[in-house]
Amino acid sequence: MCDVIDRIISVDVAGRGVARILYEAAREKAGEALTWRAAQLLSSVPVGRAVILATGWPHRPHVASDVAETDGPPGAGVLARTLSELLDVVPVFVVEEVVVKAMEAIARASGLRPVAPEALPRVNEMAGPLKATCVLPMPIDWEMGRQFAEHLFDSLRPAALVVIEKGGLNAAGRVHTSRGHDTTWAIAKADLLVEEARRRGVPTIGVGDGGNEVGMGVIKETVRGRIPYGERCQCPCQAGITPEQVVDCLVVAAVSNWGAYGVGAAISVLKGHDWPHDVHQEARVLEAAASAGLCDGPTGLVGPMVDGLPLEVHQSIITLLGAVVRKSRWTWR
Repeated sequence: MCDVIDRIISVDVAGRGVARILYEAAREKAGEALTWRAAQLLSSVPVGRAVILATGWPHRPHVASDVAETDGPPGAGVLARTLSELLDVVPVFVVEEVVVKAMEAIARASGLRPVAPEALPRVNEMAGPLKATCVLPMPIDWEMGRQFAEHLFDSLRPAALVVIEKGGLNAAGRVHTSRGHDTTWAIAKADLLVEEARRRGVPTIGVGDGGNEVGMGVIKETVRGRIPYGERCQCPCQAGITPEQVVDCLVVAAVSNWGAYGVGAAISVLKGHDWPHDVHQEARVLEAAASAGLCDGPTGLVGPMVDGLPLEVHQSIITLLGAVVRKSRWTWR
């Protein structure tokens, strides 16, 4: 069933031309369904432990630092809801300062209540626990980001890290858009979180769709050789968009949100439980993202759309994933 989930989330509806290339390379490396691998990893997180979800991409920083895209945060919100409801773990979002308010709005639309980080240990003290989360701002400065990562792991002791649609550092230490433009100066370096996780033996998952995201170092030969600007970018570094950082599990999708949705659906299959997401909630989540000012990456429009695709397309993916989850408990006679 997770093979089916993988196929659904990697269908190149937008005709971008890279999803199948990246997916096949990642699948060959993994040797199993990518969403199943991620679901197994996350399902091993002990009850009550924190899981970090890093996301957010300010992608028009030459216009304004707070112009961020709708791909990533919605996927993180929906996956966080699944982690909280089915695994009883505590999801914690890490984004840039300029994305905090949007991420909080998306978390609420997903069904979670953002609270201060110091309040997280108290949410399960009463008989009726609160499905809580918190949203933490990660500095974009290198050294401050490194200190943030160290403090985050010291204070929360997370049991897993998931990085969704977050630019990865290339061999020259630069972060690029899929079109090969440098955005290093505007984005928090999620590679620092992965490095800290790896130092502490914390499992890591990367979710991406274009080849330039954190975790794509797992298939860097494919990105460098077959993806536009993979070998040579459009900025002075000329080192290409190919990230160097590897993760324990790479999930490739046609839209990064779909990758996160697929992981949530796979967890539901593993747990034998309905997936706690549907087309109505998808509308709420994408509308919350748009109302908070996030915009569609390819078109630059503000609305409930992602990667140039309207709400109805994303709801169709949700419908298919929900059907797979339900059918996973069906016995054919």
